[in-house]
Amino acid sequence: KINHSLLMLGRALNSFSERKGSDVFISLRESKLTRLLSESFGGNSKTWMLATVSPTAFNLTESISTMDYATNAMAITNKAKVNSMKSLELKELKAAVARLEKQLENLAIVRGAKELDVAGLQEERDALRLAVLTARSQDAASERLRSTLQHIQLGNIALRRRVEAAEKRMIWSLDNEASFLFYKGRCAISLRRVLRGEKRAYRLALLAENGQLTPSTLNVELFSLSKDVTARKDPMELVGQSIRFYLRVVGAEDLPPQFCRHSFCKLSLLFDQDNHYFTTSTAEDTTSPRWNLVKQFELPHLSPEVISHFSTHRLFTFEVFGFST
Repeated sequence: KINHSLLMLGRALNSFSERKGSDVFISLRESKLTRLLSESFGGNSKTWMLATVSPTAFNLTESISTMDYATNAMAITNKAKVNSMKSLELKELKAAVARLEKQLENLAIVRGAKELDVAGLQEERDALRLAVLTARSQDAASERLRSTLQHIQLGNIALRRRVEAAEKRMIWSLDNEASFLFYKGRCAISLRRVLRGEKRAYRLALLAENGQLTPSTLNVELFSLSKDVTARKDPMELVGQSIRFYLRVVGAEDLPPQFCRHSFCKLSLLFDQDNHYFTTSTAEDTTSPRWNLVKQFELPHLSPEVISHFSTHRLFTFEVFGFST
């Protein structure tokens, strides 16, 4: 058994050594000696092997065999390290995992705060962009309104001159040369239908200065703006109340072709002590001008006398002017 154990030890050393190693598997349990020395062939231990030889020629064979064992043992490479406790490593790993998870949570909180900041900045950017666009559009609208106002003012000056000249039965051209080439038609209307709660569109015939009927007509609309507008048989139901009504000068029809170069309508209140009046815009080159002048009026605290008077007398007077130049 000693020789068998030594034989198996030699085979094990040959298989483990880099000098004579091979892929042949050697079981360390084949002999008692290799089984006792199994822990010395690996693991974290450092193994010392003492080879004892004899200088006598009588022991030459054993000395050579011993030296061969020692040479094979020297060829074995073993990487030793200090053993560590697995529980300590696991604890450290758990602590590292917890620390990393905490860092991830902090990063998530910071990221959420940054996203809120970015969203706020985007809202501010959108608000500023909208404010800039609004300011630009307001500037453009102001410029358009300024230009329109200037145009209207110039037109009103010209219309005032024409109205004043028309009232004198003369029209003055821009070069201050007198001309009598103009048309003037007149009509009037009362509030009887409005006081009864009716909405009416009127087509009024225009009369010349001498009272003769002309083929021209004026289209107007007149109706109440009260919320509880209902048709009433007796206008006296409005005593003590106020009434708001709407007047729209739509346009005229069949103006004389020779006097349709410029045309407008003048609206006057017959019972206005200050002689206020309104004029429409000026239509050009048409016998059926469309002006669409809209005005809103209010009669507060109606008395029976006022209701009776406005039901029978004409309140609004319309004068349509047409010019050849």
